Order: sequence, then structure tokens, then C-alpha cells
Amino acid sequence: MRKKTIIGLFIIMAFIGIKEVSADNSSAYPGQPHYETLKSSYNNFKSNLPSVTVSSTRKTVTLYGQSICSTETSSCEYNYAGYTVNDNQEDVISDIVSCSNGEKYIIYQSTGSGKDAFKDDNKANYDSGPNNEPAYWSEDYSVQCSNDNTTSNGEVIENEKDSNDGNGSNGNGSNAGNDYNGSTTVPPVDTGVETYYIILGIVGLLTYGLMAVVKKHNLFKKI
Repeated sequence: MRKKTIIGLFIIMAFIGIKEVSADNSSAYPGQPHYETLKSSYNNFKSNLPSVTVSSTRKTVTLYGQSICSTETSSCEYNYAGYTVNDNQEDVISDIVSCSNGEKYIIYQSTGSGKDAFKDDNKANYDSGPNNEPAYWSEDYSVQCSNDNTTSNGEVIENEKDSNDGNGSNGNGSNAGNDYNGSTTVPPVDTGVETYYIILGIVGLLTYGLMAVVKKHNLFKKI
């Protein structure tokens, strides 16, 4: 019985570490860690809309947004940086993505989002209060360009931008001349990779310590 208890403790500690890493810090409201980082990324994205050049090889694109929420109505109004509440991710992606070879279609697929808790149903149960303090979040999309509009992985947008003007602009002046991957654009949000290794190290030390105690007191022999 004692052996099962010890094994159970190991599993619980490992689960706690994995749970912490999976959070990914992709959403936050005032007072939470990474709130200021996400807020800064949102503001930079809004004022300096990036331009992303994509080929037939998939590339990750990160979008930023904010939500004004109410617990009274159990709902949120959200928008992407630089866009109104009536615009969706397709509007942003079609604006910032240019196809390197002028492909006819842009294919995108969500690979992670912090928006889900701050949508119409306000799953986060967050209230922006009288000052309308927003929650901020990010979304990752895997994006590629193609001349084929059929796909089993993601959604398809017609690439009207390159076919209409060929200069990578879709009528939004804030994205001209910006390199999305450059160091002067949107600062990267902490993705939790460092946290992952820190937590693994802690779990490893705790596991080693427990095993040392077990070995010292011969607990397995007493079972």
C-alpha cells in the first residue's frame, strides 16, 4: 500500500509540472503574471502592424488581442490588435500575410489560443470593471500559401492582396515596410519553455529526494 502511495505522489508532482507548462502564459488580466508583456505586445502590434512573407512551407504567426468582459452579462467583447470587434482572425491574417510566390490561397490553422476563456461566454469569469480594464491574449496560427484551395488541415482564405496589388499591402498603412520576424517589431511573449525546464528540474530534485528517503529507510522492503 505504501509503495502505491509513493508512486501516486510521483505522478501528482509530474502532473503539476505539466499543467503549469501547458498554461503557456497566452492570456492574462490585471494582476496576473505576463499581463504587462501581453499588453505591450498588443500595443506594439496595433501601432506597427507586421508584414509576414509566407511560402508553401508552414510558418507560425502570432496575433494579439484584448477582451472587455462583464460578469453581469457573462460575456466579453474582444478584438484583435488594430482591428474592431467585428473583425476576425481571417481579416488580420489576410492583411499581414503575403505569399512569396503570389499563391492564390492562404491556408491557416490554429495551434494555440489564450482567447477562448475571454469570448462571448466569459469562461474566465473576469470583470473589466467601470474602467473597462481589458484582458490580453495571444493566438498562434500555422500559415502557408498554396495554389490549391483544398485542405484537410485548417481554413482557406483567398489571397486577394498579392493578386490585386502585388506589393504586400491590403490597404492598411500601418504594416508597410515592417518585417514580422525582425527584432524591432512585436516583442516575443514568454512561451513557457524556460518555465518547463525549471519545473522539470524541481520535479527531478523532489523525486530524487523522495527516492533517497525511501532507500534510506528501506520503505520498499517494509511493504
